[in-house]
Amino acid sequence: MSGQSYTVALRTVPSIARTWLNTARPVRSIGAGWPDPPQAVRLAPSYDVLIHLPRITPADLL
Repeated sequence: MSGQSYTVALRTVPSIARTWLNTARPVRSIGAGWPDPPQAVRLAPSYDVLIHLPRITPADLL
């Protein structure tokens, strides 16, 4: 699946995936408080959709 973008609707995943998604995992959020340490987050109850982007680039200053 290299090079492809995809989305996963976390509300409708099968039960076998829901078990994994309901386990707290380290997540790093890059925002105004960078560098914040990773926090343990349970993905399924915290988010509606998971989006994978295989390639990202930094924003350009206007």
